[in-house]
Amino acid sequence: MIVHLLQLANAGTYPGKHDWFYPFKDRFLRRHGQRDGLFYDKQTIQKICYRCGGDGRYHSRCEKCRYAGGCGNCMYTDSDFEDFEATAARKSGRCDRCGGSGFYLNKTVWLERWLYARRVFHIPANAQGMPILVPDPVNVYIGYIQHAKVDPSWAWRSALLLFAIFEFKTLTLVAQQSIRNRWQKFRMGPIPF
Repeated sequence: MIVHLLQLANAGTYPGKHDWFYPFKDRFLRRHGQRDGLFYDKQTIQKICYRCGGDGRYHSRCEKCRYAGGCGNCMYTDSDFEDFEATAARKSGRCDRCGGSGFYLNKTVWLERWLYARRVFHIPANAQGMPILVPDPVNVYIGYIQHAKVDPSWAWRSALLLFAIFEFKTLTLVAQQSIRNRWQKFRMGPIPF
């Protein structure tokens, strides 16, 4: 049952997942899981540059409205907003946001493989914990790891249930933050705790 809760909470998207669930998953797997030897998976995340649309070329843009080439309704031109970087980018023909690569983020993450109930879970490996000679990755992921679609409310409930079973203090911190957020959202005055 625990492994199913862990899979649901890991697969879903919900507010607070990065703040609460991922640190919990790290602690949980280190406490209850088993490291899958010295094997790693490799994940490459590339996000396309919104300024050039991924082609890496400089495009004239309206600084006031941010449309490439100007919006057509705007009286501003690139010459009204010249700066050194935009001028250099225009002369070189490369996008000034991504440097001509077409990606504003190009990141490689090595993932430790952890086993829990014969299922594989991943924890990002920190640079200090990486061996000098990294073996070939077992799997290579381009982009984010795709999980089965999960209802966000079920994923969040699964995470809360895991917190209640294994880290009650985390559950109380999540509840306090949730109450604070709702209290401030509705501007109900000072928080009572």
